Amino acid sequence: MENIVLRSEKELKPLVEKVFRALKSRKSLSVLALSGDLGSGKTTFAKYFAKVLGIKNRILSPTFMIFRVYDLDLKKTGFKKFYHADFYRMKNIEELNTLKFYEIIQNPENLVLIEWAEKFREIILQNAIWMTFEYGKNENERVVEIK
Repeated sequence: MENIVLRSEKELKPLVEKVFRALKSRKSLSVLALSGDLGSGKTTFAKYFAKVLGIKNRILSPTFMIFRVYDLDLKKTGFKKFYHADFYRMKNIEELNTLKFYEIIQNPENLVLIEWAEKFREIILQNAIWMTFEYGKNENERVVEIK
């Protein structure tokens, strides 16, 4: 477990790169589960994460779509697809079945980032990297706990 204090958005890039290296080094499934209050930095982290993956598209929160999917360069990233998910509006676990969520997270060629993952903590794989975003003492400060 590690706590990191971020005082500006500029400090996100090294954190994102560190987390990506940790995910890439895994031999099994790659799921990054983000939790935290509204406005605490989850989507901003996801945008920086997508940039590190080489995604040029404008990254929008998939709140209303649940998932957004991006193709990746397998040689550069080690993954074929990046799934950016947002469970904020999901009401029950059955909705994940219709989205084929289990197939997505079980495919080692997929890199999956889930915002509001705590809503369905029981079905997120145990080997996921969990990141909790909290407000810091100062206005722009965030504390990120990584497990």
